Amino acid sequence: MAITASSQSEILNTTNKPRSILKQKIEAKISQKLNGNHNSSSDSHILVLENCTRILCVADIRGNISFLNELSKKVNAQYIIHTGDFGFHDNSSLDRMSERYISFFIFFSPNSKRTLRHIVQYSPLIKPYYRSKFTTNNSIESIRNTISRSELIISELSLFLSGVKELLVPVYTIWGSCEDVHVLEKFRSGEYMIKNLHIIDEHSSKCLNVGDIKLRLFGLGGAIIMHKLFDNGEGRTTIAGGQGTMWSTVLQMGELLHTADRVWDSSEVRIFVTHHSPGREGLLKQISLALKADFTISAGLHFRYGSSYNDFSVTPSTAHYLQKLATSRAQFMDVWETVKDEVELLVKDIQKDHLYSVINLVESMPQEDMLKNETSFQNGEKVDSAFKNTWNFNLPDATYGWVTLSISEGRISAETRAQGFNFSYRKNILQANMTEQTSCQPMQIHDQSTTTHTQQLNTGSVQEELKEPSTSRIKKPTHSSPHVDPPSTNSTSLNSRNTQKNTNVVSETSKTSENRNKKESIDKELDKSQLSKHALFISPCSTKEEAYSIFSRDV
Repeated sequence: MAITASSQSEILNTTNKPRSILKQKIEAKISQKLNGNHNSSSDSHILVLENCTRILCVADIRGNISFLNELSKKVNAQYIIHTGDFGFHDNSSLDRMSERYISFFIFFSPNSKRTLRHIVQYSPLIKPYYRSKFTTNNSIESIRNTISRSELIISELSLFLSGVKELLVPVYTIWGSCEDVHVLEKFRSGEYMIKNLHIIDEHSSKCLNVGDIKLRLFGLGGAIIMHKLFDNGEGRTTIAGGQGTMWSTVLQMGELLHTADRVWDSSEVRIFVTHHSPGREGLLKQISLALKADFTISAGLHFRYGSSYNDFSVTPSTAHYLQKLATSRAQFMDVWETVKDEVELLVKDIQKDHLYSVINLVESMPQEDMLKNETSFQNGEKVDSAFKNTWNFNLPDATYGWVTLSISEGRISAETRAQGFNFSYRKNILQANMTEQTSCQPMQIHDQSTTTHTQQLNTGSVQEELKEPSTSRIKKPTHSSPHVDPPSTNSTSLNSRNTQKNTNVVSETSKTSENRNKKESIDKELDKSQLSKHALFISPCSTKEEAYSIFSRDV
């Protein structure tokens, strides 16, 4: 059906307010239908909102920064939020990495023997051709030197710093657990700058005016490691890290709380961006509660699917939720009591304010004794509100999926995309089993027919032998021996009786009935001694030895 210009205007008039429409322009859609081409790609059926703002949320690009440009084009995003392991490494970072770290930041491996070779095997920036050049015979130093002297890189950050490449849309990111602390400090001091790259941390937050609302972004980078909360590592400011790893500290958390209080605006929608998931870390959950966060966005544990939830949907009760906070409180206080005297001597002025802001926050968390005694929790109302209303997005790695937030007329909608698991192997296994069964079936039929034919011959020979005169077959007892060598057909007869059960049910029934009638008529003609002598042939013994014992005893 052709679409005229008048019908086109009617379509446009029906979309005065933002509604869901196809991503292509109306003209391209009309051209497709006029040409009879209805085979559009899957991307053409992505629904977008007219006059809306789209924010792409991704995690763990691991230095493949150009991939952000590809994704922004694919989902038509105007902004990007990244949740850590961005790839903050320059040309000198490789020398500062520990051997253990170099492998870990590239590949999340359950193997405890992590070496530099993993960076060659799993980096998205190193081609398979070069990976094959490194073997187990290469030393760690030789691999390190080869990477530093060749075109191989562990991050594209230097290309963006030099201006060779640039980000197409604004990117708001935190640092992850596998970054170079010295590179982050250069960004904070202003020595390093990249257009459209904004680092959100405890020192500064960002506000986006999009879709008739204001989004306030708070960020806390690094891993949550309890025994390192009071350790700054090689960091010279509040940023903590060393040897290629980074973690969060109490001073960072305290400064984040002060920053949130300074920029408080009740009209804003607050998003808390973390590297570790608040769903797993009670301390992060308590900080999100203090920030009055409406959303949390975090990196996942390298899963193939992302998750979207509020705590009310995945927790059986508020008491269970409070128990998670109480456990985190106990862990934190154990560390604090151990280092308290030493830390208080080191911190001064503003750092002391940051420190005790976090201490007071943790002390306000529920205690296990309080939960056991069912004592009323002083912050119960705030916790209950966050328990039901704060929404959490836990992201897969960027190569596996992402979440897109669409904002229009004050409403925030979400689209999730995941590569998912490949279950085709199950079908392949089923087909392989069916093929194997089919190939074995002709051989089984042949074996059954051969067994049946042999069985008939053996049965006939036994019957003929039993019909011979008894005088010609009975030996004198004086010449008999306890051990008698039976005819060659004896063992075959026993086997035929055992294998006869595997033949066709119908033929087995008829043949068994016929043999039973013949056997009864023969038994009537033979006396007891004759029956004993022929026990080897007609007795349903399980073994030759059992048949021989019956025969010898009777004789």
